[in-house]
Amino acid sequence: MKKTLRVDQFSVGECFVNELYSLPFAVKRDWLFRKHYEAWHPDSWVYDPSAYLKGVDEGDFGKASALKRWLYYFDQGLMETGYQRDNSHAEFISYFNKYK
Repeated sequence: MKKTLRVDQFSVGECFVNELYSLPFAVKRDWLFRKHYEAWHPDSWVYDPSAYLKGVDEGDFGKASALKRWLYYFDQGLMETGYQRDNSHAEFISYFNKYK
C-alpha cells in the first residue's frame, strides 16, 4: 500500500520529516521509455537556498517571501537538523537581499 503524506500532517505532528526518506524517489521522464531518478533530501532545504527556491513561483516576490519565512524559522531555532554542518544563514540572507 502506498503511503501518502500531506503537509498538514507535519504541521500537527502526526508525521516527521524523516518519514520522507522512506518514500520512493520522484521519477523524471527524459525520453519516452527512459526514466531518470532524482534523489531529493529534505535537509537540502535547510542548507541550500537554490534547492529551497526550486519551484517557487510569483517571481522575485515569491522567492523573497519564501526566504523571509526561512529566515523567520531560523530565528525561531527550527532550522537545526542535528548534523554537524555549517549553517547557511549568511547564504540565505544573500539570496534574500538579491530578491527583495
